[in-house]
Amino acid sequence: MGLRIVAVITLAAGCASASYRYSRTTSASAPAKAASCEFDVLTTRPSQPYDELGVLERWYKAGFGGASFPSDVTAFREAIRGPVCQAGADAVLAEVDAQGSYVRGTALRYRTP
Repeated sequence: MGLRIVAVITLAAGCASASYRYSRTTSASAPAKAASCEFDVLTTRPSQPYDELGVLERWYKAGFGGASFPSDVTAFREAIRGPVCQAGADAVLAEVDAQGSYVRGTALRYRTP
């Protein structure tokens, strides 16, 4: 029985997964988009006018130990697609840590002229 508990804990530790939690940060809002929407991932502020909608911060979903976060833009885009599309964002201003992992993003809505 004790060995079985150790095996379950070890399995859970290996399955730790990281995600991003979305929090609205302003009163600006946008209608939700389709779950498979397209959006820009930026590393510098856009030159066109925009409104900040909210922030995506890394969050550990389950398990034990350290979970890894994406270090390439394609994986980051897929990891945040759900909350970004739900927020109606047109772009995400991404922040990368010293190890090259995407750790945070600011959801933006472009203003129409």
